[in-house]
Amino acid sequence: MNTDNIKVPENLMNNVEKELRKHVKDKKKTIYKRIIAAVLSLAAIIPASVYAYDKYYKDIIFEQEIDLARQNNNVTKVNKVFKYKNVEFNFKEIIADETGIEIIYDVSDPRYSIATFSLSLRDAEGNSKEHEWNLGYTMPQSNPENKEKVVYINTNSDAINYMKNNPVTLNIHKISYDNSNDKIKLIKNNKYEVNWNLKMKVPIQKVETIPINKEYKTDIGTLKLKSLKKGALKSIILYDINFNPSVKDVMMVQPLFSIRLDKEYTSNLDRAIERDFERSYCNFGNLEEFRSIYYENINEIGIRLVGLRVEYSFFEPKKYKVIEDKLPMEFDFNGENFKIISVEDKKDHKQYTVEYQKENRIYNKFEVSFGGGGRFEYEKVTFKDQAHRDKIYNSLSQRVPNLDSIYNPSIPDVRIGIDTGVVEQKANVQNKNRTEFEIEYATRTFLYDTNEIIIKP
Repeated sequence: MNTDNIKVPENLMNNVEKELRKHVKDKKKTIYKRIIAAVLSLAAIIPASVYAYDKYYKDIIFEQEIDLARQNNNVTKVNKVFKYKNVEFNFKEIIADETGIEIIYDVSDPRYSIATFSLSLRDAEGNSKEHEWNLGYTMPQSNPENKEKVVYINTNSDAINYMKNNPVTLNIHKISYDNSNDKIKLIKNNKYEVNWNLKMKVPIQKVETIPINKEYKTDIGTLKLKSLKKGALKSIILYDINFNPSVKDVMMVQPLFSIRLDKEYTSNLDRAIERDFERSYCNFGNLEEFRSIYYENINEIGIRLVGLRVEYSFFEPKKYKVIEDKLPMEFDFNGENFKIISVEDKKDHKQYTVEYQKENRIYNKFEVSFGGGGRFEYEKVTFKDQAHRDKIYNSLSQRVPNLDSIYNPSIPDVRIGIDTGVVEQKANVQNKNRTEFEIEYATRTFLYDTNEIIIKP
């Protein structure tokens, strides 16, 4: 079928947004499914719209949260306007609880948005009670023509406790301008400094905490699920990890959970999509997030550990030496082989080509570092324990319908899938005389077939 002459309506995504938001108000799941089917059918003949819709669908969760909060009168009115040249930023509403803060604003020119935002805790005399967080960012949008935008601010328990009884200052530091009109390509925006401040008392909604207190034994230690927090913005699973004495140099652990809400399986929230926009989402603390169930009547929540993603930062990195006239050279890193194939002399640096094996892997990723950065290529790989991994996958896939979205998120170089690995690296060397390199970081994944923990909210 020739699609060259098919005309895509300019308001396609606006129409999709209206219909999806209508679903929240009407609470008719059948309509919701038909809308999705209609959009996907249209996307099948309009390839350029597939990515736009897929990306919008990831964000619609936050639109639903806002609509539900409005319906239940759980928003705080702001009505504060700031101007940059002839562009108006109208801050309208705030939703806040222990899981975070969302600030809804309209902008007269949708090409502008808030780039950096922070939160200051100050006493009545204006003295700072705590350092600022530069953790506010405008949530990604699929439709760049949408004038309503949302700033998300991450917080901690100390800040929330302070905010319950004291006013705070919300600081806007930079605004962003993007005239690309490109819904698909992520590009770095122009940034302009501003000095806008909102001083106000922010009402904090109550969060329901449900104890879990269950443990899983893993390859690196004991994972204890402590509690589930039901917030208006999102749901949070809090956990602790007690490492085995032999486990060292672990920088970060991300448990991979299958989460069931009655008969529906939901995906974990992941906002690390638009890193160029200074909106990278960072998960501080031992917690995992999924969509808010604050306004839903859920009878049963099922939580099952299906894997771990472990990142290592080596305190004493292993050192190697390369000899150019002996290339290609083979090396070993903790039982996994790799090769430096060749070296290319660039104008102001050298560049080594590193080849990683595609079979019998231990790690999904480790990187050769000459201190000059580089780039990576990823492919599907197999591991030394592949038979064991296949057995777990085949067992879980019969019980967890969204297993692939948990194991292999489609965010390249941000979240590595369980069967994805680096197969080639271009490693730059700024000092052309340098022949020594290190391996400083590594990523490894583990798969588990565990019993489901059932919670009755």
